[in-house]
Amino acid sequence: MGVVAKVVSPQKRSVAPRDRGRRRLLRPVRDGAVRATLISGIGWYAALLVLAATAALIVPLAAGLPGRIVRARTARDQSAPEAFGEAFGQKSFHFLFWSYFVCGVHTAFIALHLPSYCRTQGFRSRSA
Repeated sequence: MGVVAKVVSPQKRSVAPRDRGRRRLLRPVRDGAVRATLISGIGWYAALLVLAATAALIVPLAAGLPGRIVRARTARDQSAPEAFGEAFGQKSFHFLFWSYFVCGVHTAFIALHLPSYCRTQGFRSRSA
């Protein structure tokens, strides 16, 4: 959401993250419908290749995003065990980590079980 605030005008900074969040809310439902349409239309293997190619486009497209990487002046080189030790010692890291974990589990649960539930409720395969 911080990136959204950086690229919009100052007048829209208060509402841009909210609008972005609203659009992201329905993404799993939309993506499930797109995947189901692909699978039923071209088969699961071809759909897998299409989705993989789409995901592979993320890296080259990200090169055009605004912003640049800035290394902090006070940063020191750390080994991976030192970095993990520092992170796990912070209470805020645990809050952040476990909240993302819980959210991911719920999102995966809904994405996995919602289509079959919709089918049992009488929705067509394409809609579920």
